[in-house]
Amino acid sequence: MVTPASIVPEFYLLAFYAILRAIPSKLLGVLAMLGSILILFLLPFVDTSRVRSYAFRPIMRLFFWCFVVNFMLLTWLGSQHPEPPFIQIGQFCTAFYFSFFLVLVPLIGCIENTLFDLATKQSSLNSPPSPLAPHAPLPLAATKGCGQGDGCAS
Repeated sequence: MVTPASIVPEFYLLAFYAILRAIPSKLLGVLAMLGSILILFLLPFVDTSRVRSYAFRPIMRLFFWCFVVNFMLLTWLGSQHPEPPFIQIGQFCTAFYFSFFLVLVPLIGCIENTLFDLATKQSSLNSPPSPLAPHAPLPLAATKGCGQGDGCAS
């Protein structure tokens, strides 16, 4: 018994159905579909950036919107008949889906950390040293009057 090609799941499962159909092997397709859901739980562990919000990460924001477009394309592909142009596009979108979480998120985090460190180091070299830097001792005027018995809370 073969399932007719015109049967499609509900709209919220279409992207995962496209991932299932993109893999030629049935077992690997089922594992990829299951993995596409479980990989979302790995995101906090694979994100190597020190800044967690995408609002302050312009490179990651660009790739996030690429991921959103890819997911919408996978959703559309899940509603199409499994014919040759849609299968190849689905395989490409499936590869991007997994590479986003496993390759791009950690790589972009490392790149942005490096760029942030370089920008911080460059700005600290261009600015004059602060008199209240953590390694500089406090001037005497700032500590005068707060000795023992001067009424200062300690």
